[in-house]
Amino acid sequence: MKVIKDKWFYYQLCVGILIISTLFSVYLYHMIMQKWLRNIDYPFSPILFQGQFFSFFTYQSNFLLGVWFLASAWTFNKPQYWWKNQYTRIAITSYISVTCLTFMGFLLPTMLINKVVNVGGLLVGLFFHLITPIFMIIYLFMHQEKITMTPRQYFKKVFLLYLIYPVLYTVYLSFRFGMYLNDPLLGDIPYDIVFPYALLTSKGGVWNIIGSAFDLVFSFIIVFIIAYVLFILVNIMYFFIIKAINKRQKV
Repeated sequence: MKVIKDKWFYYQLCVGILIISTLFSVYLYHMIMQKWLRNIDYPFSPILFQGQFFSFFTYQSNFLLGVWFLASAWTFNKPQYWWKNQYTRIAITSYISVTCLTFMGFLLPTMLINKVVNVGGLLVGLFFHLITPIFMIIYLFMHQEKITMTPRQYFKKVFLLYLIYPVLYTVYLSFRFGMYLNDPLLGDIPYDIVFPYALLTSKGGVWNIIGSAFDLVFSFIIVFIIAYVLFILVNIMYFFIIKAINKRQKV
């Protein structure tokens, strides 16, 4: 077996293992201790917990990031794979950056205001929302390739593909959201279990608008408007920053 001496191989491998193992540890801890991801006064259900855990964009985007790092390490000497090109790296970085911005700009301040933070939860939150995005941002800017597309070409050929994942995530949560509103059997399940961003709508939260189906739908729409604005702006920002760096390096 040929020994790879490039430090970035070990960076990819170690970061990938760290992210996946931490995700698995968090999942296993909650399953063994039978604890919801938030302090919810409702009997723990392993089945319902699967839906709650995998509904969080934080865990989904970190899982995607961990798999990407491991796949990149596995194919380190084979750069032709599509998931290793510049545009895919920008997309992955954008997803995890939205995770970071949402947490640091809104969710963390909300948690601090409502005093619902514990030390362990804060450390895990900072790892998945701040440390892992930094890992990817460093990798992105240390592995730049020349962007040959014009902005118009990028929006026609790449940008819409980038939005597929956020759209699929929206469809998935919309399905869960619709079940909660329309199935009488789910009427007694706390909203925090069904919708991962219940801090925005739960009683005692910032807006405190829960109480009717209209309020829930309104809050759902607002959350995703904010999310899509971030998805769009962050991706465009990375594209133009790297484009500008390419231009400066050429000069």
